[in-house]
Amino acid sequence: MRTPPLLDDFIHARGLQTNLRKTLDTTLDTKLHNLSDFTDHSIWSSLLDSGELICSERNILSYLGEKQKVDFSLVKYINSADKPLDFSPQNIDITEEERDVLLDYIVSCNNIVDERYKDIMATIGLQYVNFGVSGIQDSKMAILIDNDIIQMNTATLTYVRAEYESSLFRFIRKHIKEYLDLINDELFIQEELVEILSWDVEDSYKMKLLSYSTDAISIIGKNYSLQICVYILKNNLQQDDMTSFYLSYNQQPNEIKEI
Repeated sequence: MRTPPLLDDFIHARGLQTNLRKTLDTTLDTKLHNLSDFTDHSIWSSLLDSGELICSERNILSYLGEKQKVDFSLVKYINSADKPLDFSPQNIDITEEERDVLLDYIVSCNNIVDERYKDIMATIGLQYVNFGVSGIQDSKMAILIDNDIIQMNTATLTYVRAEYESSLFRFIRKHIKEYLDLINDELFIQEELVEILSWDVEDSYKMKLLSYSTDAISIIGKNYSLQICVYILKNNLQQDDMTSFYLSYNQQPNEIKEI
């Protein structure tokens, strides 16, 4: 059998030994499986580019371990996977060091398609306690947050506020309980409270945040619960709301009339 064209090209270009050429010619009835079978690491990029190497988790780890970078060849190779990638220990024998390397190099790689990026993050089984990676696309930040890759703590909350404003509320919603445990007078931000008041979460969460607020909050046109409305009217009254309340006084519940 003749060697596939792309593989044939780099075999000629590299001047590989005749016996290796003969081996490839006689064994390539199917695609190549294991990158590590090729001890000449200088041809690994060409193997990935050739399209003749089956895309597998082990080959990705081998390439990263050798090259210590995510280059064009690896990105193209990962994106070419025709089935989900699974880096869980149930699927592949992976060391802690390999997992760390995979996460550190892949996390900021915006050229990997979201589907494959999600495969990796959903199965890697790691979490950043200290997160300080900049320049990640919004869609990939959503994947990191949804798959619990970034722990909620004071440092990560502060960093996401500063660097990923468009992902902030997704991060808070994902970790609302941890967020509430963190919030104090120094960390509290009024704009986050106002946003969370609109969410379908327990009133007890909202009440805890309201306890830190001294600013006025409007409840006109908002779908807040009666408990939240009463608290705001007593503690965070927006004076501009009074006209609306006067005009609709008879329609207001007794709890509001009594304020």
